[in-house]
Amino acid sequence: MSELVLTLRQPAQIGDRAREDFVLATLEHVPGTVVRGAFAGAWLARNGVSAPGTPERTEFLRLFEGEVRFGPLLRPGTEFTSLAVVTHKYQAEESCAEVEYDRAVTGEVPVRCPDCGSPLEQVKALRGDRPPVRRRTSVSISDSGVAVSGVLFTRETLQAGQTFRGTLTAPDPALLAILAGLGPVRVGGRRTTHGLAEVGI
Repeated sequence: MSELVLTLRQPAQIGDRAREDFVLATLEHVPGTVVRGAFAGAWLARNGVSAPGTPERTEFLRLFEGEVRFGPLLRPGTEFTSLAVVTHKYQAEESCAEVEYDRAVTGEVPVRCPDCGSPLEQVKALRGDRPPVRRRTSVSISDSGVAVSGVLFTRETLQAGQTFRGTLTAPDPALLAILAGLGPVRVGGRRTTHGLAEVGI
């Protein structure tokens, strides 16, 4: 297992599902699937599409179809938490015997704290030193390239300069050497203007 360090040189937008309120949100971590796609894109940009049965195709399959496992990348100081955990929606009081309940351990949990009455809610998946996210609101552009009157949308991006860390696992160290030699990669959406990142393994 090796450590992968990714440093954003441009803002990055990870995940692009528009919500009903016209916000294109970003994740606050880089999923392993996004890391894999970024490296695969860099490999294809360098080597092109390879024909079946060639050494290049074999290398591509070894890198991106099973032998290498790409873990999620987190900003230092953050961690994933179990989605089975529920906690106080509002600040817990000193009189509360329990601040969090783990459904995986205790089974049924109350809807409200029995001590202070605060509603309990599922914990967010990511905790700790959350990365700064930039929000930019723009006018929506139609297919003809004209601004749509009265329609705004907001795009969230992770700010440039941030570093994310995770793991790469491969049975053959030569595969990690190939990935390390691919140089900068692009992560997330809008890859012509966003997502350029330096990588270190």
